[in-house]
Amino acid sequence: MNKAMYTGSFDPITFGHVNIIKRAAKIVDELLVLVCFSASKQYLFSPEERVALIQESIATLGLKNVKVSFYEGLVVDYAMKHNISLLVRGMRAVSDFEHESAMSRINNELYSEIETIGLFSDPGVSHISSRFVKEIAKNNGSLQGLVPEPVQIKIKEKL
Repeated sequence: MNKAMYTGSFDPITFGHVNIIKRAAKIVDELLVLVCFSASKQYLFSPEERVALIQESIATLGLKNVKVSFYEGLVVDYAMKHNISLLVRGMRAVSDFEHESAMSRINNELYSEIETIGLFSDPGVSHISSRFVKEIAKNNGSLQGLVPEPVQIKIKEKL
């Protein structure tokens, strides 16, 4: 069985993230969407809210091989502990490649069994980022086409 992790802060999940989840779920037996914590980021949603929003956002897709969880720590530590050797990374544009490449090399130095695959978002969603979504929401802009409906509802409640 090949297991993979798709990691990120998902604050909030966007249609770009959903695109990567759907595509990654097709190529592995089990996909774990791992909500991660970074001390350098300011979050709108708690880890529990982010996990719930991901679950709600993908519930209707019929992805029986996808699980969602939260972890605070190094992704490679989680991978080692759970015998996961494949890391999926979503890339919106070529500009993401440099960052993802460096992160892949560091992860591989920490855990030699980990491999990273990058999936470029489909063109229709490649412009979406959580940061842009939060900025649009704070300025009362429309989130239609950017995030799933559960996220739209929750952001309106928050702000």
